[in-house]
Amino acid sequence: MEKQPTISPLHFKRHIALYEKHIGVFDYEHFKTRYGITKLRLSYPEYRVPLEAATDFFLRCARETNDPCFGLTWAQKAAYNVNDQIVRSMAAVPDVRSFFYQNIRVSRLTSELASFDLVPVDDEHHLLKMNLVDSVPTCYHQVDATMLYVIRATRFMLRARFPDTQKYATDFSAVMVRHACPAGMEDVYKKNFGIPVLFNQEHNGLLMVNQWLDVRLMPGQTSVNDVVACEVENLRLTERHSHKDIAEQCVLHLLPYGAPSREEVAKAMNMSLRTFQRKLKDEGHSYQAIVEFVRKRLAKEYIDRDCYPLEEVAFLLGYSNITAFYAAYRRWFNSTPRSQEEAVPATECAIPESS
Repeated sequence: MEKQPTISPLHFKRHIALYEKHIGVFDYEHFKTRYGITKLRLSYPEYRVPLEAATDFFLRCARETNDPCFGLTWAQKAAYNVNDQIVRSMAAVPDVRSFFYQNIRVSRLTSELASFDLVPVDDEHHLLKMNLVDSVPTCYHQVDATMLYVIRATRFMLRARFPDTQKYATDFSAVMVRHACPAGMEDVYKKNFGIPVLFNQEHNGLLMVNQWLDVRLMPGQTSVNDVVACEVENLRLTERHSHKDIAEQCVLHLLPYGAPSREEVAKAMNMSLRTFQRKLKDEGHSYQAIVEFVRKRLAKEYIDRDCYPLEEVAFLLGYSNITAFYAAYRRWFNSTPRSQEEAVPATECAIPESS
């Protein structure tokens, strides 16, 4: 039986709080009768609210307020709130592009309305494509709310990490939606988004320029505990139990500070080192192989993108000196990173010096 899409109880409680603040008394009885949602159930972190209940919420609110742009209204009035542990778990990402890849991974912690892909459109742009679920009907209000909320949340988090992320390049350059514009609402969309909104498109997504995706971010503080807590929750929602995935994410997040030891990861997972190693072995992996795999994959990505000096690539991969990085790269690819660098046309991706 196919698993039905859901949203978190915290997410739905925010719906209720906004309704009660701006519209009136929330009709719990309707949602209890139709979807089994109660205040008690919403207090359980493990409980998941059916996505169709959220669709019902948006449609009812649009009707009750006579607001054909209720999704935009919701996104503007909804306070942006995110678990500090999730923010800290992404603190080590080196650039905006890496931030999006990590953010895409944790998006399911809030809602299963959609999955996201960061895909190239042309030489200048990438599209953060929103793939809506097909098994449960959704409404255009949810699409609008998600798009605007992603823009607001991204800017909030990036400004907290690096205040000048918009100084060197435009961030979002256009919004693409599959639905038609509600009659006479063009100016409302333009005012809310502040960037061009393209209707009746093939995909729902946010268009971004590559130059902005390559803007560097200052490393923040994170810990093995933050990463493990985030990954355990993510795996719980996807009904997977992979010690390899958790270990891989710990390495990925913390490499700029040196790969975390297997002892640190085991402790954060509340198990002995022997148990941790046995569980990895049962899954067909070893901790050292995981570290090697992550470093090899990232090395190829950074060299192919050609926007980091080799000394900085070595640092981002957790090597104390460039000589160790060279030796590893030769072992992986039977060539030197310098030869690969020369084979790729140079592009300028670094943040310009302040004048």
